[in-house]
Amino acid sequence: VTQSRQHPHIQQGLSPRAGLGLFRMAQSLAFMAGRDFITPDDVTQGFYPVCRHRLLTDDGRLADEYIEEILDSANLV
Repeated sequence: VTQSRQHPHIQQGLSPRAGLGLFRMAQSLAFMAGRDFITPDDVTQGFYPVCRHRLLTDDGRLADEYIEEILDSANLV
């Protein structure tokens, strides 16, 4: 979430509410996989559906192009 606010081509980054939505999506994915804990893969898998429509770019490009950069720069270990 923080990386989206610091990206040079994203005009409007993700809000705290988007972070909560991402957390809930990751929890849901873990539950559907039969786990009671989330993994970095759950966060990565849930990032696109939760966040892609919330990012506003400054150059008119699709947010998908920058989401990959954000996920690569995040420390999901």
